[in-house]
Formats: sequence, structure tokens, C-alpha cells
Amino acid sequence: MEFKTGDIISAKRPNQIVTHKGIVLIIDDKKYIMHATNSTQNDYGGCLVIEPIETFFSIRRFIKKQSTTLTNDIILNYFEKNKKLKFNHIFQNCEHFVYGCLNNNKGFSPQLIGYSILTISIIILLASLSKKK
Repeated sequence: MEFKTGDIISAKRPNQIVTHKGIVLIIDDKKYIMHATNSTQNDYGGCLVIEPIETFFSIRRFIKKQSTTLTNDIILNYFEKNKKLKFNHIFQNCEHFVYGCLNNNKGFSPQLIGYSILTISIIILLASLSKKK
């Protein structure tokens, strides 16, 4: 598969429900993925890391690619502004990074929103079923 700078990559580890997202960077003809992770830290103690694309996919299966107009400069500037952010599943996960970089703001997590709606719906359903007994 061909990747270009700014491509948003979705991937999954085996037996995971949620997807992990990162952004492709091409520096000196080498391909990297920048992503937010809770498994390692960057040199500033933050969750945004840049790793070779082969390393990223060594533990993840490719799901899909979304092309964007992001450039290396935009991605690296976003990294510079946010390099000390700590990973948080609710407020600073991989989707927050990707959509924050894409929109040059704080970002959001569509998966988190979807799972929250699902959880609330199940709680409401269970509560309404228990009242009928």
C-alpha cells in the first residue's frame, strides 16, 4: 500500500475492538507514523511519538487510510505545540491527536463518543426493563 504525508491510518491490534489512529510523515524518503500512545513516551514525557511505519505495523493490522492535505510542517508544528501532553483515554487519545492536528485544535474522539452513547443506551434500556418487573 502506498502512503503519503498526511494520510490518516487506522489500524488494530489482534483481539481489540477499537482502532488506533496515526498520521504518516515522510522524512528523507523514510515513512513514519506519528501517533498518541500510552505504551511509550517521547523525549518530553508526552504521549505523541514518531516511529517507523514498519514498527507501527509490526503489532497492528492495517484497516484503512484517509488522505488529507496535512503537510510535514503542519504535523510537526502540532507536535511541537503538544509534545508534553500526557495520554488519557478520555481526553487525549490517538483520535484526539489525529483530529486535533487535522483541525488545528484540541481534537475529539468519534469512537469514544460512539461507545459512550452505546453504554448510556444500554444503561437506560436495563433501567427501563428493571422497572417493568
